[in-house]
Amino acid sequence: MKNSNVYSLSNYLMTLGLVAMIAFVSNTMTAQVQYVNLLTNPGINDTLTDWTIVFDQGTGHLHLPTGGYDGTGAIQAGYRTQITQEIDLIAAGYTAAKLDEAPIVRYSDFIKGAGPDPLDLYEYEVKLLDVNDNVIAEYNSYVDNGWVTTDGTNWKMNTHSFVNYGAGLRKITILRNGVDAEFDQTSTVGVIMDAACLVVGNHFLYASNRTKDLAGWTVTENGGDGWKANHTAVTGFQTSFNTCTKNQTVNLLDLGYTAAELNTEPKITVWEFFLGFDGSGSGTGFGDTHEMTIELLDNNGNVLDSYTSGVITGTDQWQQLGHTFENYGPGLAKVNVEHGGYDFEYWAGHYGGIVDATQMIMEFQVSTDVTDEVVEKTTRMSVFPNPVASNEAVSIVMDHDITGTFQLEMTDALGRTVFNSTFEKTSTEFQMSFTPNQLPAGIYQISVMKEDFMTSKRISIQ
Repeated sequence: MKNSNVYSLSNYLMTLGLVAMIAFVSNTMTAQVQYVNLLTNPGINDTLTDWTIVFDQGTGHLHLPTGGYDGTGAIQAGYRTQITQEIDLIAAGYTAAKLDEAPIVRYSDFIKGAGPDPLDLYEYEVKLLDVNDNVIAEYNSYVDNGWVTTDGTNWKMNTHSFVNYGAGLRKITILRNGVDAEFDQTSTVGVIMDAACLVVGNHFLYASNRTKDLAGWTVTENGGDGWKANHTAVTGFQTSFNTCTKNQTVNLLDLGYTAAELNTEPKITVWEFFLGFDGSGSGTGFGDTHEMTIELLDNNGNVLDSYTSGVITGTDQWQQLGHTFENYGPGLAKVNVEHGGYDFEYWAGHYGGIVDATQMIMEFQVSTDVTDEVVEKTTRMSVFPNPVASNEAVSIVMDHDITGTFQLEMTDALGRTVFNSTFEKTSTEFQMSFTPNQLPAGIYQISVMKEDFMTSKRISIQ
């Protein structure tokens, strides 16, 4: 079974009260930034702005304005150059409740060698921290596998993921350490570092053009003047006057999920946003085309289930398109997304539609074989009607002996709070109703919390 939706984002953002933050909803995706790349200046296009230098030995680092992936900016290490950046996830927009669900954390970056000996050395480290800076989980490439060596002058991708790490995540620190293989302290010829990406809750890397390049994607068609990733007026990847397509495959086993977990057929939702681009400025040129294909694959590349959106025609508003997969059978190992389109005005240059914020979430079913009393109680909540019409009252029925003041929170597919309130539960069997603000069609999560108790249910608004 598959569900899909395509809707204008304009009314959605107005509903969430984000208009003040997003001045022009037709050409920005600021609201998506936490799910596409949390790092600031991830492509090091503007020297080392927002990165902290820990070490810069020898003659120090060198900023390469056009020496990075796809000819964008990058940093070249001196004898030893180490940089770091810390992300406060609450400040970035995540809720404590969402983070305590231990959403997937993915990090990636690109390096290549330089100088007389292009087999330079590299180390990266990712730490997941709680509110007191205690380490919940960490990965250090040197500690685990020794130095990462560059692949000559070819770009090399490094990546690591965290799943099932428990509750408490509040901050993440990234450390990148580049070393010159010749240990030359008289010139800057060390490893070249570029295109870092950090996402929390999204299985796709490089979902937007924040690195201003096509790092992390495989270009399958590059028609016209090809894909454009360094657009300054809008976020996202822009097509040209002939068909441009690209894809990305997520290997779920490599991310840390087990075959047994995947054989439970978790619900998988994949979505992205598309915007037409009026090259003429006349108001009639937004009708660019876009198409999205999603495939669920086994470990041998066989298709378990798939969806193709068909041709989507652009407008002057962001459109969300995506699909939810269920009951697709055992054997899931990979998810592949391919998307693209072309400029319907057929102008030379880059005037085609823009795709941005490709995202994927997985929802595992809670086992019914539970003996822990608190977990058992969390299953005793129902929400109806479901699906529900916009502006229709939603009823919640709870059947457990915990009473007192509860917090009710409703979040959208991006984890943003769209409704919250408190209520008093005075009896074991309890029913209450609420009417959320006018919301567009989509999947939402209703969470009820009290101290060490939390239970959630998904609800569909039609």
